[in-house]
Amino acid sequence: MQKGYRTKAKDEIMSYILSNKHRRVSASEIYEHIKNSGKHTNLTTVYRNLDKLTEAGVILKIKNSSDDYSVYQLLDPDGGCDEHLHIQCRGCGHVYHLEGEAMDRINACLLEECGYSIICSDSFLLGYCSSCRKDKDLPEKH
Repeated sequence: MQKGYRTKAKDEIMSYILSNKHRRVSASEIYEHIKNSGKHTNLTTVYRNLDKLTEAGVILKIKNSSDDYSVYQLLDPDGGCDEHLHIQCRGCGHVYHLEGEAMDRINACLLEECGYSIICSDSFLLGYCSSCRKDKDLPEKH
């Protein structure tokens, strides 16, 4: 293999991640998209490129602690994702960045009531957005 050899897999992966920047995506979802678009790659190549993009700080890899399943999300190019929590909808997968005054209140409450300060890297909350709650007829609070 020549030193300058390069496949289009990384470009296809980044294109898919950019078009889905407001939600987390799985490697198998990316692979299926590439395959269904008529391009050829394999799942190992997708994982290898996702690992390289994670190491480069382009995307965030989030592992589910219960089954070791990973999903990926585009990181804000200006940084700052280590300074706030993320909330992901279990219905549609949309990710909301919890920043500003809300984050300040959470930090103050946890410090005052529990004595904890939050490390936000790789941390997120799960719930249902208003649209998915309405679709699933879920109450406002559980």
